[in-house]
Amino acid sequence: MRYWYLIGVGMALAVALKAAETKRAMRLSVALKAAASLTFVLFGLLSAGFDFGTPVKAWILVGLALGAVGDIVLNVRHLAGESMVLFYIGGGAFLAGHICYLVAIAPMAAAELPAVIGAALVLAVLDMLVIYSRVTAGKMFKNASFVYLSAVAFVVCAAGCAMLLDPGHTGKTLLFAGAVPFFISDSLLCVQMCMGQKADEEGRGRAFEDSPTNLVLGWTLMLLYYAGQLMIAGALQWFR
Repeated sequence: MRYWYLIGVGMALAVALKAAETKRAMRLSVALKAAASLTFVLFGLLSAGFDFGTPVKAWILVGLALGAVGDIVLNVRHLAGESMVLFYIGGGAFLAGHICYLVAIAPMAAAELPAVIGAALVLAVLDMLVIYSRVTAGKMFKNASFVYLSAVAFVVCAAGCAMLLDPGHTGKTLLFAGAVPFFISDSLLCVQMCMGQKADEEGRGRAFEDSPTNLVLGWTLMLLYYAGQLMIAGALQWFR
């Protein structure tokens, strides 16, 4: 793999980012978040040879860019009084990014599309059952998280099907290997958000932020997220 060093750069920046967030150095974390996210965008551009000429490359590059936008907007939100407008903009950017990934990957699994759709729905439902057997949330949040996680589940299942249909294709294997940690990261984020909201309602929000549970969740989902995005970006080296 060319430009492999960017994987190390991206993961190192992710570790520095999480450390800054843990220390509540929010201005520094915004800068580190931008740097870490722009690293996977740069890795994607280099992996694609700055070529937007094929649908796979074009859609995945747009998806990576939307992911970076979502990252930056959601982090800036912490400096803007936890603005819900920025939350929806950032979340919308992530959802649009997943749709871009799906548009890029779904044609590779077109021969088994009904099976992919069925598997994705089953995966999303099971994920929701697991999450909400442990935490509680309002109906609106549950509906929104189901739509979002369904989109990510479709990407996972489409990438998995594409890999199985063409097992010798390294790029398709990397797309699947990137989609899985991304899905796990987003699922853990739902858990973390629900636990944080409940803690706020009970007047122990600050205690939850400093709890071992929150720290483990935060570190795990952060590292899984960047690992997933970097693998998706690197996969473009095997598409022409």
